[in-house]
Amino acid sequence: MKRKKSKVTLSDLARVGPGTPAGEWFRRYWLAVATVADLHDIPLGVKVLGEELVLFRDPKGQIGLLGLHCPHRGTSLEFGDIEETGIRCPYHGWLFNVSGQCLEQPAEAKESTVHRKVKHLSYPVREQGGFIFAYLGPDGDAPPPLPRYFPLVDDKGLRSLEGTRHYDYNWFNFIENGADPVHFSILHRSDPNDGTWRSWFFNFKDIPPFDAVETGYGMKVVSRKAGPTPETEYVDEKSFALPSILQIGDTEFTHFKSEPAALKDGSHNEHFMFLTPNDDEHFTLFTVNYYTGPDPKFFEKLAPSRELAAKEEKKPYDDRPYAPFRGSVRREDIACQATQTVIDTRKEQLATSDRGVILLRKLILDGIRTVQEGRLPKGVLPRERAGEVVKIDSFTGVRAKSHSAKSGAGGKMLGFFLALILTTLFSTASASGASIQVAYSAISGAMAPLWVAQDAEYFRREALETQLLYIGGGSLLIQSMLGGDVQFAFGPSVPVVNASLRGADLVLIANTGNAMVFSIMSRPDIKNPPDLKGKKVGVTRLGGSTDLALEFALERWGLQRGRDVTVLQTGGMPESQAGVSSGALDAAVLSSPSNFRAKKLCLFELADVGQLGIVFPNTPLSTRKSYIRSNREKVVKFLRGFSQGLHRLRNDKEFSMKVLAKYTRVRDAEILGELYQVYGVRHTGDAIPFVRSEGVERILKSIESKEAREAKPGDFIDNSLLKEVEQSGFFGKLRP
Repeated sequence: MKRKKSKVTLSDLARVGPGTPAGEWFRRYWLAVATVADLHDIPLGVKVLGEELVLFRDPKGQIGLLGLHCPHRGTSLEFGDIEETGIRCPYHGWLFNVSGQCLEQPAEAKESTVHRKVKHLSYPVREQGGFIFAYLGPDGDAPPPLPRYFPLVDDKGLRSLEGTRHYDYNWFNFIENGADPVHFSILHRSDPNDGTWRSWFFNFKDIPPFDAVETGYGMKVVSRKAGPTPETEYVDEKSFALPSILQIGDTEFTHFKSEPAALKDGSHNEHFMFLTPNDDEHFTLFTVNYYTGPDPKFFEKLAPSRELAAKEEKKPYDDRPYAPFRGSVRREDIACQATQTVIDTRKEQLATSDRGVILLRKLILDGIRTVQEGRLPKGVLPRERAGEVVKIDSFTGVRAKSHSAKSGAGGKMLGFFLALILTTLFSTASASGASIQVAYSAISGAMAPLWVAQDAEYFRREALETQLLYIGGGSLLIQSMLGGDVQFAFGPSVPVVNASLRGADLVLIANTGNAMVFSIMSRPDIKNPPDLKGKKVGVTRLGGSTDLALEFALERWGLQRGRDVTVLQTGGMPESQAGVSSGALDAAVLSSPSNFRAKKLCLFELADVGQLGIVFPNTPLSTRKSYIRSNREKVVKFLRGFSQGLHRLRNDKEFSMKVLAKYTRVRDAEILGELYQVYGVRHTGDAIPFVRSEGVERILKSIESKEAREAKPGDFIDNSLLKEVEQSGFFGKLRP
């Protein structure tokens, strides 16, 4: 019979105690709780999934895992005495065997049989490869088989258990890090010119593209770069196995600072990490390395890299809790993960580069739902597979190019990962639910009217519950709206028109800027448009507003894309700015505050596109026509709240700058001041934010298709809703 299924959200992932959704999911798996070497002639107190337990081995070699506190009057059995038949409580001498059965109660009458009725909490345990695993789930008398992990059961190589590590933050902050290959290039970056494979492959100026791939055991992220021959590629895989196991295959190449040529034979070491949550604020990491290569001194050479100490010296004035952290991979991870807030309290803005993390979250959420339905989750072995060896593949080396790399399958997966992003974001909504999802397309001051309306609670005053989502790039945002997951999109104009020309049910209902508020920022040595010849220029999305702004500028300058300039898609404003700053791009189309930051970094403003005199719907608000038909009153209320935000932006500089600082994360007062001048004063659009037909006409003229030539601007605009708001006298009642 299926159990009642409750709503599961990302908030549930952090909590692992008994009865919690994630806690019940974890309890379907075998978890590492100690190493064999941890057990001596005294009991060992352990905490697993919020439960306080005691682990011990009796003289017969049997291992017991019991509740920490004696069922008599609660004394800790960590201070108990281990005897021939079990563990005895030090307080009143009750004796328990490894199964938790009470064998003796010394203070009771000799003929008493009461002890037979006392069964203490106990869990089954198994040994494998030097680790001790426990099963805390239902049916403890007949638990599922303990998987026979290859590095723990194979005997053809060398095995080494690292020291057990204890962490003082939430388990999920660590585990999702394993599905995030981008951080290897950024957080753990080193000199890209030092000649090593790691620094070249994970070059922070040339981050390798990657795929996130679901597998039978969980998932893996596969990063690739061009190989030593046209038909080969360098590959680095990192795997996640349910419920909380990470496997890394590049240990020998990374820590031995190998040159790329060393990868021709592939990796020989499997680096397994078994993570076990102790509670919601602590977890333990059990690590094994299994080496099958030719070097008998491999682990001796690997040992120095396991040190936690950072290479840099601590500055006398640096009181940050994890400083210094640079130069130690493990300490760098701790500094970032421990300072994240817990997943159920974070405010996140995910992007497509988070696709590995998003897939991992989806797998766990699916597993939790499966348990709630009374079924076994993925990764739990059925009894008929009890004897098979579980191998988690994490290849690092050179191999023939995969079909996905040749065919560009990564791009084809974009829609899939967009769906995952939306699923992940929407699952964070409160129990009461956010009935309206509003997505914005850029971390830019142009989004200020929406941000101000949200933070001033103008939507709530209209009896609307709204949730703001950042989805970088207009094209991705449009896909989400067409799928019905997002009700309003703020920012994209060209993608809306393009999609509508192809038959999409979209319409522009408001607009807050009538100029292309972009700057083309270049490297300091590029000071004139002709200098762009032969160079690379970044736009957030090909076919989007930044791309169109560049097209207008190139036309004015007599330059042609492809022939004179290579145009590359970056995915977002921060990525565009970073590309120019790092040298990966020669120039990029930026909006505020990215262009202001670029100026601070001494980049050159090659053009202010807003000064070219082009009428353009820079920041429109759009929705689906079908949504208007079925929710017209709700749309009108939304426009009322949105218009109040726009009015507040124009008239309350202090509040608006606080909101801008919050969403753009700009702390520089000078940049914030410039940002407000641009989007709170100069480019706030018309008094009533109607969509101008001449702006849409310009978009249509830029599109080379029969449909665009035959279309009329009015086909893409619905100003009737704002007119309804105007006729009600609403705008006349707004006061500075």
